[in-house]
Amino acid sequence: MSKKCPFRLANPFDPTDGSWYWVTTDAYGGPGGATGDGETDDRAAILAVMSAAAGAGKNVYFPAGTYSGWGALGSIEGVDTSGMVAE
Repeated sequence: MSKKCPFRLANPFDPTDGSWYWVTTDAYGGPGGATGDGETDDRAAILAVMSAAAGAGKNVYFPAGTYSGWGALGSIEGVDTSGMVAE
């Protein structure tokens, strides 16, 4: 089951400021790996990024996309999530 990321972009917000791990890329730290394409099961990648963020004191950013398997995951204490919802 595909589900859009339920978080909306907050202003001011800069996901490239070094305090965020992106779920889709390792360019900003963290393991990345989620596709957000609505077809690939992204659960393992999202969980890996959230766990890495918790260990590093970072937050998790979801770029616009549809993250399959997202609904089966809970939150991790101390990790904030934010992102863009594709309309």
